[in-house]
Amino acid sequence: MWKDKIKKIWLIFAFAVSFFGIVVIFSNNCFKKVTVNTAEIGEIKNFAEAQAFIVRDEEVLTGGGLFGRDCIKYLCPDGGRIAKNSVFAEVYSSPQAAKASSAIDNINAELNILNNINNNRNNISKSMVGINSQINSEINDLFSSINNSELSRVQTVKSNLRYLLTERQVLLGKNVNFNEKINDLEQKRSDLLSEDVHPVSVMTSPETGYFILNIDGYENSFDYKNILNTDFNKIKIDDISLPDDTQEVDEEINAKRNEVIGKIIKSEVWYALFSLDAGMSAYVTPGADIEISILSIGPEKYIPAKIESVFKDDANQKINVIISCDYMNKDLAYLRKENLKIVFNSYDGLIVDSSALHESEKEDGSYKFGVYVKVGGYLKWKSVLPIFFQGNTVVCKYGPEEYADESYLQSGDNVVVGGRELYEGKNVK
Repeated sequence: MWKDKIKKIWLIFAFAVSFFGIVVIFSNNCFKKVTVNTAEIGEIKNFAEAQAFIVRDEEVLTGGGLFGRDCIKYLCPDGGRIAKNSVFAEVYSSPQAAKASSAIDNINAELNILNNINNNRNNISKSMVGINSQINSEINDLFSSINNSELSRVQTVKSNLRYLLTERQVLLGKNVNFNEKINDLEQKRSDLLSEDVHPVSVMTSPETGYFILNIDGYENSFDYKNILNTDFNKIKIDDISLPDDTQEVDEEINAKRNEVIGKIIKSEVWYALFSLDAGMSAYVTPGADIEISILSIGPEKYIPAKIESVFKDDANQKINVIISCDYMNKDLAYLRKENLKIVFNSYDGLIVDSSALHESEKEDGSYKFGVYVKVGGYLKWKSVLPIFFQGNTVVCKYGPEEYADESYLQSGDNVVVGGRELYEGKNVK
């Protein structure tokens, strides 16, 4: 009996020793195992996001009067730039007359292309390679004009493309006969001209600026000329609301449709008003140059701007900010209440995870920063100089001096971001 008890005791002891050994081996393996990320050169932007209200120097144009807006033919494209006292629209006696006049303009443009081809078809000396190159150039120009909202340029490029494509048909030897098409267009023009399509009056621009066809009803929300003198502590920018459905604004404008014919943006300089948490005060300095991205236009398109004024709102732990920008195009001209990404600084250097950063005490009692790098099967300490922290990401200084320093972290190094009991020379897996 006692022999069986001794046997059981030995079995329990052997199991305990084996279990302890497994735990020790497992623990050693765990302590040796590390997780690494590759150090890379990159850029981190110090930014904030806010909803901003846009203020421009705008003058609403009226004068549709008796005939109404439907009787107007605009000579300036929406978003186009016009000079003071220049004619930007013609007024006709009826909507039908205005439409007929526009149709005649389109017919004349097409006839001009066809007649040019007809008259010069035997004198076309371009090569196919040359004309294809021109077509590709015009297509690139078309996309560029569309992206930049250069509407007047878009129409010119489209006309050029039509001409070039027709020339290409001739060069390909196709028996293209434009006479029938020309006769048909001339007949249509003759029919339209038989009616009274002469304008009864014209409209001239009161100022030089950008012509915008529609208004949104918020053109006079703030005094543009005194915008920088406004006490924004008395204004809750976040409470300035625009209708979610612009149909409400459209109905109000439609009620005055016979009078409102558009607006002129008289200055390229516009302002954006927004609030930020007071914790951003260190980055928001009047006179500082910044970049902004307007999310509705394109999150990766940045334009320069300038911080004009900062007002503290201690009651709400906010700061109210005014920035200015001197870029203008059709997209910008239609902005009113928008989500902005405001970039205060950009930091270039080596990007590492904050979990990789360690402090080491110097002989003088000060501290330096560094990381552990896996080299072969061992750990090596390399120094770094953090210049910006954002969340779990750290940007470390990296220039010619750091590049030449073998004891400094280098691009491509395997930086330890996870592991236990790290030290110089430790054997790791």
